[in-house]
Amino acid sequence: MLVAGRLFSHDLSGPRVWICLAIVGFSSVFWEVKDSIISEHLFIPLFYAAVLVADDWYRRQKAWGGETLHGVILGALIYATCATRTAGIVLLPAVVVCELFIARRATRVGIFALATAISLLVVERLILPLSGAGYVEQLSGVSASTLLSNAYADMTSFSLIWQNRHWEDIRKFAGLGFALLAAVGFARSNVWRPTPLGTAMAGYFALVVIWPSAYGLRMILPLVPGFVFYVLVGLNSLCSSRRRTTFSGRRGGWSRLWPRRAKLKGRPRAFENVTASVALLVFSLCSFGAAYSAADFGPLKTGIDTPAAKELFEFVRMHTEPEDVCLFFKPRALALYTGRPSSPYPLGTDEQVFRNYAESIGAKIIIVRNDAAERTDEDQTSEMAAPFANRDIVELFHNSAFRVYRWKL
Repeated sequence: MLVAGRLFSHDLSGPRVWICLAIVGFSSVFWEVKDSIISEHLFIPLFYAAVLVADDWYRRQKAWGGETLHGVILGALIYATCATRTAGIVLLPAVVVCELFIARRATRVGIFALATAISLLVVERLILPLSGAGYVEQLSGVSASTLLSNAYADMTSFSLIWQNRHWEDIRKFAGLGFALLAAVGFARSNVWRPTPLGTAMAGYFALVVIWPSAYGLRMILPLVPGFVFYVLVGLNSLCSSRRRTTFSGRRGGWSRLWPRRAKLKGRPRAFENVTASVALLVFSLCSFGAAYSAADFGPLKTGIDTPAAKELFEFVRMHTEPEDVCLFFKPRALALYTGRPSSPYPLGTDEQVFRNYAESIGAKIIIVRNDAAERTDEDQTSEMAAPFANRDIVELFHNSAFRVYRWKL
C-alpha cells in the first residue's frame, strides 16, 4: 500500500489516492490469499517498488543519490522481483521500452539497471541448480485457442475484485464497466508516451495470457492495484473531458451574450469528478461488505495444519526411508515436514511421461490427493494419472485426503 500510494500520487489527487488504496486494501481478493504461502505476497511489493524507482527516473528525472546508484537500485529490485517469481522478467524489457520511448536515448540509469539485474541473475543461475523441467517446456501447449481462452479468462477475472458472493450479475456487469474505464485510463496514460507502470503491466498481462495454464485470479493478483488505479484515471478522464467548449464568433460570439455561462463551460466539472470517485468507493465497499458477510472465518480447511496433512507427514516420516524420493504436488512442504527428497509431478497427464520422469529421478513414493481427478485448480499435473492400475504399485496408506503408493522400480 505504501509503495502503490507513492507511485499513484503522481497521477491522482490526494483524495483519489486514498480511494484507490481503500478499494485495493479492502478487496476480498487479498483476504482470500492471506492464509496461503505464495510468492505473490513478496512479488507484488517488489514489482511496484521497481516500477516506482523506474517512474521516478523516466517521468520525473529524479535520481536517488546519482544516476549510477539509481540504476543499481533499480537493477537490484528487478533481480529481487525475478528471484521471487519468474514473471518478474518482464521488467527487463520494460526498462528497454522506457529507454526507447520515454528517455529516447541510452541513459546511465537504464544501462546500470539492466547490467545489475542481468549480472545478478547470471550469478544466481551459476550458484543455484535448476530444478524440474523448467517453464519453457510449457509453451509447447500454446495455441490460438489457448491464447483466446486465457485472454478472456484473465480479462474477466478483474471483476472478481468486486465479488460480493450474493449477486453475480451485478459483479459481472460492474466488472465490464470498470474494465472499460480501466482501458480508457490505460490508453490516456500510455498511448502518446508509455509509462513504466503501463509497460510493466502490459508485459505481465501478455505473459500470463501466453502461459497455457496461467488463468484465474491468482495470476492477475499483481495487476489489481494498477487496474484500480487505471479505473480511477479513466473515470477522472471522462469526467474532466465533459466540458462545453465556448463558441467564440465575431465580437465575442456567445461568450459576449452569456459571459458567466461561457466561463463555466470551459471549467472541468470537479463536482462530477469527485462524486463519481466517491460513488465508486461506496459501491466497492458495499461489495466488499457483502463478500465478507459470506466469508468463512473458521479454521483453515486445507493446508499443512489439517489433520489429514499431519497424518500424511507422520506416516511418511515413520514408514519411509530417508533416501526415498517422493512425488507430491507440494514437494517443498513435504520435504520440510518429512525430510524426504521430493519432486513435483511432470507436466501433463500422460502415464508414460509420468513413468519416465519417475524412473529418471528414482522416485519410490507417490502421494496423490483423493480428489485429484476432479480438481480444476492450478494443479493440473500427472497427479491425476498417478494411481493407475499397475502390478508395481502398492498402496501403503490412505486417509480422508491422501493416498500413498510405493513404486518398486
